[in-house]
Amino acid sequence: MDQVLSVVVNDLNHILKQRIGIAEDVVELSALANPNNSGATQGTNKIRCSLINVEQEQINLNASAGRPVKNNPPTILNLFVLFSVYQPADYREALKAFSSVLGYFQAKPLFSHQNTPAFPANVDKITVESINLERSEMSHIWTAIGSEHLPFILYKWRMLSTAGDLIFKEFPEIKDPTAGLAPQ
Repeated sequence: MDQVLSVVVNDLNHILKQRIGIAEDVVELSALANPNNSGATQGTNKIRCSLINVEQEQINLNASAGRPVKNNPPTILNLFVLFSVYQPADYREALKAFSSVLGYFQAKPLFSHQNTPAFPANVDKITVESINLERSEMSHIWTAIGSEHLPFILYKWRMLSTAGDLIFKEFPEIKDPTAGLAPQ
C-alpha cells in the first residue's frame, strides 16, 4: 500500500508541477490528524493524501479447484483515499489545486505497469472511483479527525495484488482415477 500511495502521489505532483507551474511538491502523503488528535497540517498550500480505510474484498477461495497446485488467490483490497486541500491564505488557489486533482483522476482512472512506469511489481492494477458522501458522513469524518472541514474528495482505489500467484504446494497429476480402488 505504501508503495502504491507513494507512486500515485509522486505522479500527481509531477502533473501538478506542469499544470500549475510550481517548483515544489504540493501533494503530500500524510495523516489527517496527529496522535494527540490535533490537525496534522504542517504548512499551508498543501494537498494532503490520506489513507482513511482499507477493506478486503471477499473472493471465491475455491477458484483454483481442478488445478494441480495450491496457491493463494489474488488479494483485492479497497483503499479509501482522501485528498484534502489546506490553503487558508488563498482560497482561489486552493480550488485551482483541488480542480487539478479532480482532473488528474478523471483523466487517469486506471493505474497499471503500462501507464505508470514506477508502479509496484506486486500490484497488477488499481482502478479509481470517487465516493459520494452524505453531509452527515462528511461531518462524522471531520469530527473524528478533529479538524475543520476542508475541500476534499474521497476515492475508492480497487487494488489487485498479484502476490497470490505464489505456489504453496504442487499436487501430482492423477493419471488413472481408478488406481488403488478395490473392485466391487
